[in-house]
Amino acid sequence: MKNVLKLALVILFLSGCSMPTMLPHTTALSSAENKVIVIGKFELDPPIDVELEQTTYWNALGDGRILNKVFVATGTRSDRIYPGPMDGSDDWQATIEATWGVPFMVEVPRRTTWLRGAVTYLDSMQRDVLSFPGGVYFQVPENADVVYIGTFRYIRDDFNNIQYTEIVDEYQQAMDALGLDDSANVTRSLLKSGR
Repeated sequence: MKNVLKLALVILFLSGCSMPTMLPHTTALSSAENKVIVIGKFELDPPIDVELEQTTYWNALGDGRILNKVFVATGTRSDRIYPGPMDGSDDWQATIEATWGVPFMVEVPRRTTWLRGAVTYLDSMQRDVLSFPGGVYFQVPENADVVYIGTFRYIRDDFNNIQYTEIVDEYQQAMDALGLDDSANVTRSLLKSGR
């Protein structure tokens, strides 16, 4: 009985230590069954000044990976999260990791997907983050294998408060940046506000 109790405590402890799961990036225009390739971009205006606004440490392995990155929680639920530092909760089990201002391609389940909230790290050791609202979604049209969701732009003030967001159709710029042409057969399905 003691061994069962110890095992249960270990499992309970480890379940609280789960890591966020990133959606897989891809460069291929084909996906697995029940999946779709999503192309988009996240922008912050004005952009983060990496030299002034982000802190890294010479002795922290991998902290440079956070520079100029945004982590966006996705899912099937429409409720917004007000994210702090990413934890292993269900909110972060299908996360898009993208570089601010650079188009991305990820493989996601074929379904309506909500962008529920986002964070960008300012200090990896202190877990200091800027949080961004969600509340937008995209739908996958029938028979679409690759969808373009647009550019989701956050406009901030001098105190890092998000003033408003906008969804911008920059289809041709994204296709050019990714080296895709008309033969790519990309379907537009721009983000929509859930408000």
